[in-house]
Amino acid sequence: MSPEEFLRGIILSQQKIFSFSLFSQKNIKNSISSITTILSYYLNFFLLLIKSGYLTRLIVIVIYFGLASYVNTLAAVLAGWRTPNLVVIRPADSIVKHRLPDITHDFLGHISLSKIFPQEFDAIFHPNSSLNDIILPTIGISMIVFVLLHPSRILIFRRGLLCFGTINMLRCISVSATTLPDASFVCAQQFGSIDGLYKSKTMFPRAFWRAIRVMSNPAGNVTCGDMIFSGHTVFFLIVGLTFYTYFQPKYCTSTLFRYLNSITNGWFLFSLRWSFYISITIALYIIIASNLHYTIDVLLATIITFSFWWTIHAFCTVKELREKSKFFSWLESDTTHQIDIKLDKSIADKCH
Repeated sequence: MSPEEFLRGIILSQQKIFSFSLFSQKNIKNSISSITTILSYYLNFFLLLIKSGYLTRLIVIVIYFGLASYVNTLAAVLAGWRTPNLVVIRPADSIVKHRLPDITHDFLGHISLSKIFPQEFDAIFHPNSSLNDIILPTIGISMIVFVLLHPSRILIFRRGLLCFGTINMLRCISVSATTLPDASFVCAQQFGSIDGLYKSKTMFPRAFWRAIRVMSNPAGNVTCGDMIFSGHTVFFLIVGLTFYTYFQPKYCTSTLFRYLNSITNGWFLFSLRWSFYISITIALYIIIASNLHYTIDVLLATIITFSFWWTIHAFCTVKELREKSKFFSWLESDTTHQIDIKLDKSIADKCH
């Protein structure tokens, strides 16, 4: 290679490096401009949410739900102090128990699942089983994950927490009104054991702190006497109703849901809903089979949850009903609905 060719090669390589440098700088500037535009969009949108009171409504509902949950837990704790230590004698069959007669408990008492399924099933559905302590957080966390992926996540949280909080307030009244002997063997064993020493101590102010401990660690702090109606059932049914109401193809408009639904030929959302329906049905069975609640507790919880869910959603969605209530006129105002739609569309668009 001649010196002239060598120098020409160096000059060409420097030109390429310079061109690449200019191209890289242009890309960096474009990237910075795009990031700035996106941040500006979200900042302006966040300011709109604040100015319109949209986030204020959500915060109010979250606070309401937190207070309702604490009051409900406090009522359950107080019921533990007041739980009667009764001996129920049934002369017809000479059975002595510490719980009230229940047709489902009696029926399940004559069934051994190990005759149909493997023997492990008897241990799973044993009266002392804590399987629900595993199922409840599993279903709850799964629901939260899917709701966070939903385009209408804020709307779902706003209405769902309002419904759950209102039912908790009603449960506080029903639990406080009449304290029944607990159906659980664990609660019956508290009488005369170290786990029940709190019953012999003064109720206040200990109850306030015990309620906080129960809320922070429900599985490690058993409440007794809070029978009517079942809070576990309310939770599971609200999860089921959330998926039934909002996880339909017309509402799940983000790219993720559309993609998952397309690669499964439209079966993803259907399978998702039914996987939760089946899990919830098993959980409701365990609530009664494990003697966590009486049958009447689950039946009443079912009727109340369905009634409150559809009533609250009717006030939220039907303008004629909404205008009859100052609270729902404020919570579900036209501005709120407009932002709900804008949020839904903007999130769905950003996913494309």
